[in-house]
Amino acid sequence: MKTLLLSILLWTVVTGCKKSEVGSSMNGQPGEVAAVITKIDLSSLADCACCASYQIQIGSDTFQADQLPVSFETLTANVWIKYDRRQLSGVCSQVQNRIGITSIRNR
Repeated sequence: MKTLLLSILLWTVVTGCKKSEVGSSMNGQPGEVAAVITKIDLSSLADCACCASYQIQIGSDTFQADQLPVSFETLTANVWIKYDRRQLSGVCSQVQNRIGITSIRNR
């Protein structure tokens, strides 16, 4: 009896706790991920060649983005985005967390 209950509990935990996949959450389109704009600092660009204007939180990871698509006019914290990884060159080539946002919309 204990084994049966333990098996049911384990099965429930394993099947019920799935990591959210890209575009599978509520109202997300295919390829979109839920993100949070955590910092907007347009002034840092003058002082730092490798700095980015936008800090984006995706899950537990933090990324930097240089700009948002021009079609996005409203700056809200919770957004849906599509993005690609960017590799910088020259002095900034060691920066690993840079992304280019290809689409963005409010959540």
